[in-house]
Amino acid sequence: MPSYLSTISSSMVLVGRHSSLMANSMFMRPGTMVLELLPYKWEWAGLSQLYHNITQSVGDIHHFAWRPQHYKFAIFANASDYKYHTWTPEECHAKECLSVMARQSLLVDVPAVEAMLRRKLSAVLQGDSVASLREPWPKAV
Repeated sequence: MPSYLSTISSSMVLVGRHSSLMANSMFMRPGTMVLELLPYKWEWAGLSQLYHNITQSVGDIHHFAWRPQHYKFAIFANASDYKYHTWTPEECHAKECLSVMARQSLLVDVPAVEAMLRRKLSAVLQGDSVASLREPWPKAV
């Protein structure tokens, strides 16, 4: 555990899929950056902002997110799970739908994420404030 925490706390950038491992972002130093990859349509009552809220409560950590806007970026475990891809976040509030959305695999639009990283990282390295770089959280469509 000490080695793991040392790695996280000495990292400048953390990129990862929304999962409990993102809770470790609270151990990052002020001025560092998190880019969270959110599952397609996985949203209910602000649930996707859980780790963002953690980093904002512990200090000066830049926290951004990317979310696919089309179901072609979601790989569902079972063919029957695809029935939820058309549901709105407001419709997907029952345990079964939220579970399907949470366990989907995620294809990342690498050029879009790379462009976001390049744009944000240069400003983070220049010392721009969290408030000045904040963007709206990506909505689940």
